[in-house]
Amino acid sequence: MSFDGAFREPWVAVGQESAGELEGEALTEIGPDHQLAGERLQAIARCTGCGNVVYRLSDGTFAMVHLTWSRTMSEQSPWPSTTRYGSFLAIELGMDQHEH
Repeated sequence: MSFDGAFREPWVAVGQESAGELEGEALTEIGPDHQLAGERLQAIARCTGCGNVVYRLSDGTFAMVHLTWSRTMSEQSPWPSTTRYGSFLAIELGMDQHEH
């Protein structure tokens, strides 16, 4: 599946240059007991108004993750806060309903 980057504000598409940083931070924060532990994450969009990032997961589903930017260690579950979505249509709706 390809993402054309046409997201509604305050969401913007994640370019390759920032995807690695967003994916790396998520992997740093996600502890072994987190619901996303062991998942391969692909950053596709981020909110310009807060720390939320949308990731495509290795199983083809999506997750909206609120990064804490601790940068040094995994967080205690349930952090980073995560909402999972089963389809791209569902994550688009979640992004549209997102409030800060």
